[in-house]
Amino acid sequence: PPTDDPSVLTLSLIRVDASTFVATLKRGRSIVMTTRNVVSSDGRTIKLTERGTSEDGQPVYNVQVYDKQ
Repeated sequence: PPTDDPSVLTLSLIRVDASTFVATLKRGRSIVMTTRNVVSSDGRTIKLTERGTSEDGQPVYNVQVYDKQ
């Protein structure tokens, strides 16, 4: 995709280790959001930590934890 076009969103995924990956969302050349995803050693929980900037330029920080039922 044309990386200079500010309307284009791109996503890159990087595997850090067996239980962690980092997702980076870009609009044009600017990073909009970075999410670190960590799966627990027993595979029953995933924790997502999001950092970025909202559409109105405000900083965003979210932590989400999901448990397998």
